[in-house]
Amino acid sequence: MTPAETTSRWRARAHVEPLGRSARVWLLVLVFAVLVADSVVRAVSPSDQSVLRAALGTFLTLSAGLFAWRPLVATAMLSFGIVAATAVGGTIESLIAGATVLGLVAVTCSGAVVTAYSGVIVACLITELIRSPSGLDAGGAAVIALVALTSYVVGVGVREQRERSRSLARRLHADSEALQNQLKAERRRIADELHDIVAHELTIVAMHARVLDRTTDPEVRHRSQKAITDASTQALADIRRMLGVARDQPSDDDPSSPLTQSFESALATTTRDLEDAGISVHVDRPADLELSRSVAVALAHVVRESSVNVLKHATGARTVTISLSVQGEGVVLTVHDDSPPARSAGLPPSGYGLRRMEERLRALAGSLRAERRDDGWWVVASLPTQR
Repeated sequence: MTPAETTSRWRARAHVEPLGRSARVWLLVLVFAVLVADSVVRAVSPSDQSVLRAALGTFLTLSAGLFAWRPLVATAMLSFGIVAATAVGGTIESLIAGATVLGLVAVTCSGAVVTAYSGVIVACLITELIRSPSGLDAGGAAVIALVALTSYVVGVGVREQRERSRSLARRLHADSEALQNQLKAERRRIADELHDIVAHELTIVAMHARVLDRTTDPEVRHRSQKAITDASTQALADIRRMLGVARDQPSDDDPSSPLTQSFESALATTTRDLEDAGISVHVDRPADLELSRSVAVALAHVVRESSVNVLKHATGARTVTISLSVQGEGVVLTVHDDSPPARSAGLPPSGYGLRRMEERLRALAGSLRAERRDDGWWVVASLPTQR
């Protein structure tokens, strides 16, 4: 443990509240001024004050200056100085100084330390009242008590104000962090939506635009033109909705959002898009399988992203098989295409879709495996049935 950590833990146990930088500067300036003034007064004015009492006065002043660095040490030294001054005959000035400094003790030290220090002042005050030669009467004692009470009230008020300021700063920091987290979540949501638009609808547009360049078959051209029109219309609708997300976050139950699309809807869309591209689709899934909403949405993402990857990177694929099965306590979704190796549609890969699928599945205690084998690409997603 470093010395700084040791000091921090010691302060926490002792409930020490060090003075701020500006307060330390003002305290040291005041202490220096008192020392100078005291020296000047003793130099220009004859006094019968003993050397010991003068030394004790200087000791008390210097002890007050220690509050700039070591409040507990300063309190202990002040207590010793006041007791010593009382023991050697006492001066009213030492009690006044001790009462004035009570506010500093209240600002920097714990309640127990303040109580102990106050007890020292009260004991010395009673001693001075009992000691007849001291010249301290009930009126003087009342003045010292009033100074101590005023100093204590001011000190407690300053400490409470510091605590309120720190509490407010902590709340502002927590609110700022919460806002930043909300902004990050919103950015990620928009990024996900943008990826779905670009990766799905615009991939379909690019693929069918290539088909139009390479075929003269009227039926094929009509089918590609319709696919381009549908995909472009859907992309525009998604972009408008995404702009709405940026202005005012929609409900997570928005059925038109790709982020919350049902598994059945994603399966139907995927089948249509792949078949429009001339790829045969075989679907195998249990008819009576009930999926929780979170699992269904995650599987819908896997189906959509896998179909986009087939269109972008699996040129030459003739068949895609989508299989959903129950295995133990979970479900396994398999998407397999029969594309040959080293064939690509030439569209730039990003890797974002696979990373986001892995993140979604991990959040639901699932897993994802995507790999090329001799017979084509395989995407296997596993999820617990109930999440």
